[in-house]
Amino acid sequence: MRKLLTGNKEADISCESLLEDEDLKQHFTRTELEELIGPFIERFQKCLKDSIEKSGLKVVDIDSVELVGEATRIPICIEQIKDIFGKEPSRTMNSTDCISRGCALQAAMLSPNFQTAGFEVEEFNQQPISISYKFKDSEKVVTKELFKVGSSFPSTKSITFEKKLGNVELMVHYADGAKLEAGLPNQIAQYNIGEGKRDDKTEKCSFTMRVSNNIHNVACLDEAEFVQEWTEEEKIPIKASPVTVPPPKKEEEKKDEKKDAPAEGEAAKEEAKPAEAEAKAEEPAKVVEPEQQFEIKTR
Repeated sequence: MRKLLTGNKEADISCESLLEDEDLKQHFTRTELEELIGPFIERFQKCLKDSIEKSGLKVVDIDSVELVGEATRIPICIEQIKDIFGKEPSRTMNSTDCISRGCALQAAMLSPNFQTAGFEVEEFNQQPISISYKFKDSEKVVTKELFKVGSSFPSTKSITFEKKLGNVELMVHYADGAKLEAGLPNQIAQYNIGEGKRDDKTEKCSFTMRVSNNIHNVACLDEAEFVQEWTEEEKIPIKASPVTVPPPKKEEEKKDEKKDAPAEGEAAKEEAKPAEAEAKAEEPAKVVEPEQQFEIKTR
């Protein structure tokens, strides 16, 4: 019926044996259809105005409006777009085919099995998301808003507590200002985190919760981490090269050289025998290993 009244002002609908062998035959006009979908048209108007407000743009800053989706062919929807944006909407793409192509492209971008062109899609978080936590040794409940309206996702936020071991109750929920559909619960998830064990040598410890707004726009606890810190001293040997020490000259050798020197007017003594020369040969140099030293490093 919607498709028929999109192109015609009047149309007949008929369905044989709709219920208990009863046939349906009805004559409809476009005006009657617009009255039936009146509540949806009001929501459509609000959606258009909210989109302009949240974008931070003015109507004069918008160059063109592209229509996608089969329902945008309804004449009253096109009139609402003209009134709010103040310009004629364009339809340069196939209204139905472009959506299926976009879904296929997004799936390929998320899959590790396909390579696509470098498109970048910045997601828009529509509802504010908060967390409420309470340590079991305290009655105080703390609430913090982590993901605001308009923030991109996927995104991860970390909350660190110094000198805490854990033992906390955590609830992820929509913030008070969230505009939820009727019947949708405010609570998203609830967790009961245990207590970490602290070692005797620990000097400093901390407890961290990481909450993620994942790629599906569903907030959840990504991980809980307990970190312990302490100081250790490590001995690192310093590598040193061996030292070569030359042998010292003996004093006796010096004295013998003086005695053997010929006096004035005397002939030089005979040369020393080869055996004695070998005995007086120089001693080999000594190689001394240096004492091992260490470098102390603290970590």
